Amino acid sequence: MRPGPTPTTGGVGIGTVALFTDNSFVASDWSATKITDDQGSGAFAVSQPAAGGNPTSYRHLRHDWSGPGSILTVHLHNGAVYNPAEKGAILTVNVSFDLRLFEGGSSNAVNYLPLLVQNGTYYRVPRLSSAVDNNWETFSYENLAASDWVRLSGPGPENPDFSAGGGPIQFGYVASNGRSMAGSTATESGMDNWFVLVFSSLF
Repeated sequence: MRPGPTPTTGGVGIGTVALFTDNSFVASDWSATKITDDQGSGAFAVSQPAAGGNPTSYRHLRHDWSGPGSILTVHLHNGAVYNPAEKGAILTVNVSFDLRLFEGGSSNAVNYLPLLVQNGTYYRVPRLSSAVDNNWETFSYENLAASDWVRLSGPGPENPDFSAGGGPIQFGYVASNGRSMAGSTATESGMDNWFVLVFSSLF
């Protein structure tokens, strides 16, 4: 388990702490959906290699798409659900994960972002973590408040509702690729040691 720093609370008491983590990536634990495909011919595939991760199994992602345009896939952990109505309003969220680029295609990178979904709307943190090297690298996000998550897709408001009146929240990540020129290309990347720590308020 990765240690999580104490969030900045401004004097508000901390109640429960919820931890969601995955370093094995069993296929049935995750769901994945393509939500952007500008040319309409893109595809993606995920797998769980038993070796080559950091240190063993990991989640492998392949994007195939054509430019000009982009492909974007969202990946949600089926068990990573936090209900503010039951466990308390969320103060902040910490996220970290390891990334590796196996095949860069013409874009030479795959972009990843923390993701959550609430009431049918996807929200991401608009600060890119990019797999750009064929070595594992750790990326961390700390003290993410509701205002740090911005609507990606869906009918909901600009930011999620972290209050006790907000709906259940499911966590995951989003991966994307883009290409400015015409033609087809593909990337292959890896995700490992996915970690989400939720801090809720005591009152």
